[in-house]
Amino acid sequence: MATWRHRAAWADLSNVTDETLRNRLAALGLDVSVALRKVTSDYTIEEGVDIVLVDASEGDVVVTLQSDTERMIWLKKIDTTYNRVVIVPATGTIDGEAQAVLVTPHEARTIVYDGENWWIV
Repeated sequence: MATWRHRAAWADLSNVTDETLRNRLAALGLDVSVALRKVTSDYTIEEGVDIVLVDASEGDVVVTLQSDTERMIWLKKIDTTYNRVVIVPATGTIDGEAQAVLVTPHEARTIVYDGENWWIV
C-alpha cells in the first residue's frame, strides 16, 4: 500500500510545471537553482558552479575541485574523443586518490565534498 501511495504522489507531480515546482520548493526553503559552466581548457571550479560540462576534443583538460563548504558537483565529458578529463582536488582526495579521470565519451561523475575530502557518489 505504501508503494501505491508513492506512485500516486509521483503521478500527481507529473502535470506540475517546473516553475510551479520551484516555487513550491522555495516556499519550503529549498533552493533548486544550479549553475552550469561549459569549458574547453583547464578550469578551477568556482563557488556557486554546480555542473561542469567539459569538451576535451582538443586535448586533455584538468578540472580542479575547490570548496570551502560541503557541496555536490556534477561533471560530464561532452565530447566523443578519448582525451582525458583529469579531476583533481585543491585539498584532500577523491575516494582516497589524488585524482579521478574521465576518458570514455560522455562519461560523467557526481562528486560531493564533506568538508575534508571529495567522494564519488
